Amino acid sequence: MIRVGRWNKGHRALITLIIGASLCLLVLAFTPHPDATLHRSPSHGIRRIQETDDYTGPKHSGQAPPEDNPSLSSTGPENLQQNSPHSAALAMDIPRNKKEVEHVMKAQETAITALQHGYKLTTNQKNLLANMNPKDKKVAEERVSKLRTMQEKAYLMHLRAKKQIIPLKGGGERITSTPRMQVRLPVSLKKLPPEQTHYPWVKNEECANYSITFKPSGSLPTRALVSFPSSGNTWIRYLIEGATGIFTGSLYDDSSLTRKGMYGEGIVYDSGMTILQKSHGYTTGDAMKLSHEERRTKNHMDELSHQGVLVIRNPFKALISHRHLDVGGHTGYAPKAHFLGKGWTEFVTLKVGLWKDFNIDWLTLSKPKDMHVTFYENLKIDPVEEMRKILRYLKLPDDEDRLHCVGSNTDGLFKKASKNVPLDFNPFTSELNDVVYKAIHEVNSVQQEKKGSHLINMSYMTNRKQMG
Repeated sequence: MIRVGRWNKGHRALITLIIGASLCLLVLAFTPHPDATLHRSPSHGIRRIQETDDYTGPKHSGQAPPEDNPSLSSTGPENLQQNSPHSAALAMDIPRNKKEVEHVMKAQETAITALQHGYKLTTNQKNLLANMNPKDKKVAEERVSKLRTMQEKAYLMHLRAKKQIIPLKGGGERITSTPRMQVRLPVSLKKLPPEQTHYPWVKNEECANYSITFKPSGSLPTRALVSFPSSGNTWIRYLIEGATGIFTGSLYDDSSLTRKGMYGEGIVYDSGMTILQKSHGYTTGDAMKLSHEERRTKNHMDELSHQGVLVIRNPFKALISHRHLDVGGHTGYAPKAHFLGKGWTEFVTLKVGLWKDFNIDWLTLSKPKDMHVTFYENLKIDPVEEMRKILRYLKLPDDEDRLHCVGSNTDGLFKKASKNVPLDFNPFTSELNDVVYKAIHEVNSVQQEKKGSHLINMSYMTNRKQMG
């Protein structure tokens, strides 16, 4: 009797539980729910204009920099994404209550802050600022500037506490960094010649004391470090900085490079403080869509004084690497499908034409004595010897001990692993081979005429294992 009673009691409880759960499911099924997308935090598209911006593939936002103290990270430009559930578009509507007024003010301040940091505004943000009352806009700008100043002071105090800001004898201070302890230059410091010192090889005992610094403002000529994308420009910048002890600059503002200690990225290109300045000219962005004659004005040759270092890479390799970057971002790979069919054919045809025109323009529109050509393939074989050649071109003395350290630390944080490994087939059809070979022949003819040498003894003409 006891056993039966217990069983019946448990059985009834189980039936009651099942019925209750079924009723709950029915209630949920017939209860209207708001669209989840209405409450999803929007992406405001606030970002710096990166050198990797290309209009042939999707954009990939950079990751936030690692912070030793996250509470101080609000001084960094990467932290300007607004977490409000209302986008700038919704902020354009007339606010109906106190909460919506606050959302509008926050959206306005976000847009103003982004603008002050040199970010590219969305259309909605531009409209939001354009529709602000001038008096209210001025008040908001003053409020944002005051807040930024407070944040920057807090960050500088943070650096001093970490002993990354060191007092100098006779006055002034020096900011120091290492590959594991970078700094983010506050916006106010970017307008001034900073006493910034970076130690790239602290893990190597015999090289730990070698540093990289800025030269005094206006002390160096403006000179190019130019290349087609995916030709090793960032890696050679690292090697040049190591060999010379001077930061390189850029016509872009790629915060991901600044976070790795390449501080010349955040300084205006014609400051006279950096040894060379990076550019990809018209090979990326809207300019690549223009006619060749129109493109020439976008090649940054005038800005960079028609002189400098031109880096040339085998176009078969550069095109594959560039495709991976274009589609997969800095750390991903492009799927196999992106190396097949009409899309791949159009990509190769457009890009190899840009590779050809870009290199020929720099070779022909500059005096031979003003340009030094470095081949990526030679750089891989003997980076130290290539640095010696560049030092001679720059009329800088060889420091053999320093060059030894360059040879012992060739990779650093900037030599990327090959993006070509996953490609287990040759994506270049016979027709595409002909297109690329024709471009190589034309550049080689100009290179032979202007510089008296071939493109790596014409080894670019061999496309047997280009995907490796």
